[in-house]
Amino acid sequence: MAKTMRRLTPQGIKALTKPGLYPDGGNLYVQVSPSGTKSWAFVYRFGPKTQKEPEPGADPKPAASGSRTWQLGLGSLATVTLKEARERAEEGRRLLAEKPAKNPKVIWAAKTEGVPTFKAAAEAYLETRDWRSEKQHQQVKKLLLTGPRCAMIANVSVDAITTEIVKKVLMAPVPARRDAPAGAFWMVRRATASKLRGHIEAILASEKALGHIHDPWANPARWRDCLKPLLPRPKKTEHYRALPHAELPALMAELRAIGEDLEDTGCMAALALQFVILTATRANEVLSAEWSEIDLQGRVWSVPPSRTKMQKLHRTPLSGAAMAILEAVPRLDEKNSLIFPSTVGKPIDVGNLGRLLERLGRKELTTVHGMRTAFRGWCAETGCPWEIAEHALAHAVGNTTSRAYDRGDAFTHRVALMTAWANFLSSPPDEGGAADADVAGDNVVDFPVRQTA
Repeated sequence: MAKTMRRLTPQGIKALTKPGLYPDGGNLYVQVSPSGTKSWAFVYRFGPKTQKEPEPGADPKPAASGSRTWQLGLGSLATVTLKEARERAEEGRRLLAEKPAKNPKVIWAAKTEGVPTFKAAAEAYLETRDWRSEKQHQQVKKLLLTGPRCAMIANVSVDAITTEIVKKVLMAPVPARRDAPAGAFWMVRRATASKLRGHIEAILASEKALGHIHDPWANPARWRDCLKPLLPRPKKTEHYRALPHAELPALMAELRAIGEDLEDTGCMAALALQFVILTATRANEVLSAEWSEIDLQGRVWSVPPSRTKMQKLHRTPLSGAAMAILEAVPRLDEKNSLIFPSTVGKPIDVGNLGRLLERLGRKELTTVHGMRTAFRGWCAETGCPWEIAEHALAHAVGNTTSRAYDRGDAFTHRVALMTAWANFLSSPPDEGGAADADVAGDNVVDFPVRQTA
């Protein structure tokens, strides 16, 4: 006896290539378009031939039995599983079997009226959130609206997004790139995938609060309750690669040689990387730094809150070596406010700093961010108090309560600290290694130790 229900299998569906409708049974079909994309369709007969659609849409062909043939899309195979499509088709058949029969198109349209798609909800989310900076806003926008992962759910209504759909988004394959292999998004781009999961969770929570999603409902993007049992467990955190601080004087000597050669294509990147190391700041803060932020007379660089991770003004003391970098920077365009512009007048890409490290044979030994790790290690070796070193790195010091009372940034102490750091970096490479073994000498600064009651 021929099988009339559940005819299709996942393997069989994959093998379908010729355009057309392929029945699974029970009014459910797989539709293969001329371009090769596959989607689910619920095909049924309802009402007289002359009955008009309750809303605009394509006019299906009339059936010969005196009733009209309707074809409803149930979503792409990329976002709707075979099981989910069968459950949706079963719901449609129940509506048709009721007395009197109900048109699934009318019932489903009424349920989703006013419910936005994920793309529309993401656009509202991007506009209503208070982003730390325009750069962050653009990064999240790219992740949610133009990235290939969210394209899978762009046209799915927010109340139809399930945990299985979110899992598919996070486990979608991504190609290899310079610093990461190909593989599942969640496995090879864990930090970005985790951020995307958090944004999806926040978007759906907002839509629930707006009344677009009804109970019973649990946020399908929540980690603890929904996705944790389904996604592979994260590997142990891998920290940024960092050189031992004793090796930095040798690296700085090589960078100075490149920075002094104006004919070298890596000149500007070398100057910028030296400034990153000398100030122990984040690379993106240096690459977007403007001359208006520099107080040459006071020897202070003030990074505005809009460009710092902690969203607070960060004052960085400039040592003699850091001031020398600023004096050596070639002014390619007097109208350009950037300190370290690229040849086209825009900020240097941070990838250029990584490529410079690769050129110097340090790519596998350290990252640009690892320079801050080396600085922190040097601080520990030289007896610098913990809170002063943390202030130098623009980290939050203490808990919320302590920060409410102690609002200083230890700037005076950090002037001495950054001078000692610059002295260490400018020492001959062999002496830099000696300083690591014996921390007594010019590279050690006497800091007053806070007394506790």
